[in-house]
Amino acid sequence: MELRQRVFTAEVPEEEHIGLLRFESLNQEMQYMEELKNDTEIMEKTMKLNEEIFEAVEDRDKEKLDNLLKNRGNIILLCWYIARAFNLALSNNDVDILQCFIKNGLDLSHAIFKGTLPKFALSWIDDENYYKVLDLLLEGGLHIDDMESEGYNTALHFACLRLERSLVELLIRKHANVNPINKLKLMPLNLVENISDSEALRIAEILRNAGGKNKWNDYWLE
Repeated sequence: MELRQRVFTAEVPEEEHIGLLRFESLNQEMQYMEELKNDTEIMEKTMKLNEEIFEAVEDRDKEKLDNLLKNRGNIILLCWYIARAFNLALSNNDVDILQCFIKNGLDLSHAIFKGTLPKFALSWIDDENYYKVLDLLLEGGLHIDDMESEGYNTALHFACLRLERSLVELLIRKHANVNPINKLKLMPLNLVENISDSEALRIAEILRNAGGKNKWNDYWLE
C-alpha cells in the first residue's frame, strides 16, 4: 500500500500549492482507489465527502460547498466527482458555485477539464452572467484556446458556427488565436466567410481585422 501511505502519512502541503485534485490522471486515481479497498474507513470517508460535495452543488448551496472544501483534511477529492459537480454548476451557469470551486483551489488546467471552454461556447447567451462565467473559467486556469478532443474545435470555432458575434469579439479581446485549425483543417474564418448572412459577414470582417486567415497552409508559410 505504498501509494496510500504516501498520501495519508506525509505532511499535507499548503492548499494553494496542491489545489483540490491530487492526481494528474484518472489512471493514477483509479490505482489509488483500488489500493484503498483495503482501508474501508478511509474509503467510506472519501466517498461520503465526494458525494456531499456533489449534493451541495445540486442544491446550489455555496456555504455548504465552501465548508466541505475548506475542512476536508487529508481526504482525497476524486476527479470524476469534482468534474461532474463542476460541469453541473457550469450547465446551471451558477457563478457562486463556480467561484467557490476556483477560490478553494480548483485548477482548471487539469486534463480532466480539457474541452470545457468550447463546450461553454456552445451554450453561450449574450448575458451578463455568461461574461462572468467566462472570466471565471479563464481565471481558474482554462486556456483561451482550449480545444475539444473530438473535432479539435476551440471556443472561437463554435462561436463562429453559432454566429455569436458578441462571443467572437470577446474571445478576440482576450487574445484568442484567430487562426486555430480544427480536425477538418478549418479555421474560424472558413466557417463564416461564405455565408450570405449579415451577422456572418460582420464576424468575417472582425476576424480579418484581427488577422484571420482562410487558408491554413498560407498561415503557416508566412
